[in-house]
Amino acid sequence: MSILSPKRGLWLALAIAALTAAPNASATYVFDLSTLVNGSAPGVNDSSSPYLTATVKAVAPGEVQLTLDASNLATDQFIRSWLFNIDPTVTPFSVTFDAANSTLPSSVLLGTTYMSDNLSGGSNVKGGLFDMQFAYNAQGNATRFFGGNIVVLDIFSQFIDETSFNFTSVQGAPNQGTGGYYSVAEIQGSGSVGAVDALTPVSEPSTLALLIPALLGAGLFVRRR
Repeated sequence: MSILSPKRGLWLALAIAALTAAPNASATYVFDLSTLVNGSAPGVNDSSSPYLTATVKAVAPGEVQLTLDASNLATDQFIRSWLFNIDPTVTPFSVTFDAANSTLPSSVLLGTTYMSDNLSGGSNVKGGLFDMQFAYNAQGNATRFFGGNIVVLDIFSQFIDETSFNFTSVQGAPNQGTGGYYSVAEIQGSGSVGAVDALTPVSEPSTLALLIPALLGAGLFVRRR
């Protein structure tokens, strides 16, 4: 019976570790709200970047994390409502707020109806009809979603994943817009901005990729020995 040498044993152990740590993580997807839908353009810190961004990431089966990013929006402006569409096969869901954003969640309200394309966000949005609306308080600075802030929401549903948001709004009444937006948000005192492009995947480093430097380093160590 042959016995592995220390060098071969080390390489075998590292190979097993790399294979067992192979990634199963889903990609992260981003909506860039860079199109002016109605009213005047809001103030931003960088005119070459989107007004707002929304990031969707599956973190577990039946759970996605939705990040609403207003870091490029001027700090003297705030969001009144942010709307999304969702796959009609997804069952009714619940939403919880990330503890790291405890100053903002109290101002977030959900639309009363889901997956029904009946939420317009009000007459100032004009982005069509949506399935899901996050409404924010217009009174009191402590409960507003100001520019420069980020809100993280955890959404739970039986069949939801990061691609469930890859659906556009539908045409509403004449004062509600023609639709065709993946997401639209209203900025108080300016106008509404939206995303007209589908989900943009953002590559993430895999566990295996992170292990490659360790494998190379271990190989170099063994060679020197």
